[in-house]
Formats: sequence, C-alpha cells, structure tokens
Amino acid sequence: MKSFMDLFISHCLAIFVAMSLADEGRSQGGKSDKWRIDPYTKNDPAAMEKAGYVRFHPMPFGEQAGVEVSTEKIEEELGDAKVRWVETAHFRIGSTLPAFLIPASERKIKLKIEAELERLAKKLPNVNTKVRRLDPWLRLHLYAMRCEETYAKFMERAGVTEASFPKEPNTLAPDGKYWGQGPYLGQHGKYLVLIFEKQSDFSRYLAMFIGKQQAFAQRWNFKNVGSLIITTSTELEEGRLKHDTSLHCHVVWNIVHNMISGYRFYSYDLPVWFTEGTAHWWAKEVDEERALDFDQNESARADMLNTGIWQPKVRQWLDNKKTRPVSEILGLRDYGQLTKYDHVKCWSLIDWMMAQGNEKWSKYINSVKGYIDPKTGLATASEVLNLQRQGLRDAYDVSPPMLEEKWRAWVLETYAEK
Repeated sequence: MKSFMDLFISHCLAIFVAMSLADEGRSQGGKSDKWRIDPYTKNDPAAMEKAGYVRFHPMPFGEQAGVEVSTEKIEEELGDAKVRWVETAHFRIGSTLPAFLIPASERKIKLKIEAELERLAKKLPNVNTKVRRLDPWLRLHLYAMRCEETYAKFMERAGVTEASFPKEPNTLAPDGKYWGQGPYLGQHGKYLVLIFEKQSDFSRYLAMFIGKQQAFAQRWNFKNVGSLIITTSTELEEGRLKHDTSLHCHVVWNIVHNMISGYRFYSYDLPVWFTEGTAHWWAKEVDEERALDFDQNESARADMLNTGIWQPKVRQWLDNKKTRPVSEILGLRDYGQLTKYDHVKCWSLIDWMMAQGNEKWSKYINSVKGYIDPKTGLATASEVLNLQRQGLRDAYDVSPPMLEEKWRAWVLETYAEK
C-alpha cells in the first residue's frame, strides 16, 4: 500500500501535469488559442496571400473616443466572445457567427451556397463544395468573399479602378482631379464589418466603441481613421438574420450604403431615394425574397413589407395616390420620410437606371459625388439637389417629369403582374 505521503505526491503530480497540458493550449491571456487557427489556410502566409488576405488577428479596427483601437482592445472589452478576424484588400471583418446548417429543403439556397463555395475553393484550400454545414471559419471566409465581390461589382458599375483614387489624403488622383482622400473608393481607411451572434456582445461593442444603445444594426463613420463600419447581430430582427442568406442580403445592403457614402470621400450625404434604392437593388441581386431591410432615422429598420417580391407591387401601386411622383421623391433628405410605397419605387427607379447600362450609372454617380465648391475648395452638400438634376440630364437625358414617364413605360413593359 502507498503511504499517505506517496498518495499526496502522486495527486500533486497529476494536478501539475494536467495544468501543464492545459497551458500548452493557452495564450498569455488565459484563453485557448486553438480556435484562432484557420483550418483552411492553417495561417500559412502563402495560402493567405492566395486567398487575398492581408492578416488575421490582431489588426487596427475602428476607434474608441476618437483614438484608433485594435482587435485586441475590442476582445478585451467583449470578454469571452470568440471573434474571428480577417483583413482583405478592402475590408476588415470580425465574426462570432456560429455554424450554419444549410437547409436541405431549400434547394435555391443550397445551390447558391454551392456556387459560392466553388468560387471560394479556387483560392482557398481544403474547401468542400458539397458541405452541408458551414463552420464558423468557413462563414468568415464566405463573408470576406461576399464583401470583396460586392466591392468589385460596385467599382465596375461606377466605372473606376484602383488607380482612380489617390493613395494618400489631401492629394489629387492620378488624373489630376479630386477623387477623395484615399485608395478605398476615396476613403483612407478600409471598410469595416463586425457581425455578432449574440445581441449582448453587439450591444456591448456599440456602447463601448460607438456610444450608442439600440436594438438594430448600426452604420457609423470613424472619421479619424477614415473607415465606415456596419455592425449587427443575428439575434436582431426577431432572429430573421440567423438564416445565412438573409444575413448575406443584410450585410450587402449595409456595405452598399457605406460604399456610396465613402465613394469619393464621405463629406456629404446623397438624397435618400438614391442610397436606399441602390442598397435595395444590390441586396435583391443576392436574393430577391430575403432582401428585407429598410432604413428610417439612425438606420433603424422599419417593418414595412413582409415580401421581397416587389415587381408586382410596383405595377399595383403605379396609380396609387400614396405613391409620390419622382419629382417629390428626389427631394427627400430623411429616411424617416420614406413609406413602403417610396421604398418600392426607389428600388424600381434604380432598377431602371441599372438597366440602361453601367456607363450611364457611372456618369450619374460621378456627377453627384466628389463635388468641390470652386469658391471655397471644400466639399459641400448645398448643391446636391442641383447636382442630381444635372446628373440625370447628363447621364440619362431626362428631367424628373421625363424620368417618371420613361420609368413608368419601362415598368409596364418589363415587370410581371404577379
């Protein structure tokens, strides 16, 4: 038999070995770091470069009280939240998203995700394109790709390239004209996306780093670092965003808002019909039925429509007295002024504009963004309404009343009744 002392020593050794093994999987902060290793690139620099990644954690990410902060600071404030981070060419993205089981009964969704995984597999190793479950890291990779694809499509529509924008603030672009304050569509900081699973984590981030408390997604401009952020949670909107495709639409809708704001630098806001209508249009390119985001004041979502099939609504409401004429819609400056009729018509007006081709849409957005007052040398919002009238004439050869006529005839010819 072992003596009491032998048993005591054996017990202490067992505890020591157990603690030593645990320490192998712990960081200096006392948390296991194993979950930080991306199972696809294995954090290998060559694999990351092929995937289009600059880095994972840590990295700069927004501000706190006007001072740039890092992802380490954010994690410190959030506590136990496991945030996976990635930086791409134009975005910095954080996610606490859980795994998502692809619904076997939703064939359209299944095919959509399979097609995305096939595109992802061309640049990211170890991707199973027929997987039935999107693990947390795979979801982060998908959102990185989705954001970059949206950015590329926006550039194509706007008729610009990376070379169009200045590399540094307060410098002219290569063509000698004012194109903003930096290389990211005119911003000097990358676009930020922060997606939480838990609303509690979302609320804590919002309070600590933006100084707000609300139960809806937030877009924000970190002025000092020149980055616009969208932060949201899948527990918002009664759980609608727990479905990956609904969240995909939601993220695209918000980053398009931010890219419009940041295009040629965020110095003034465009009229709400254009920003909201364009965001609707891009989100519906992802999935028409699940694109159900609406702005009111402070980016609050309004419960306006429970269907994303809007073509029949446009035809149905053509002669509805509650539908404003184009000339009135063009002058709206506040999201709180938009009704459900306005949202549908704004989307459809952008649909008409997009159908006329990229060259015209490019000419229009470049007419209304990047304006500099020749007298003061400063960007100003005072001329926005005049700029959009001039832009419509130059790009589409229409006045507001003519736009109403052309749009109406196009709707009757193009949209289905049911």
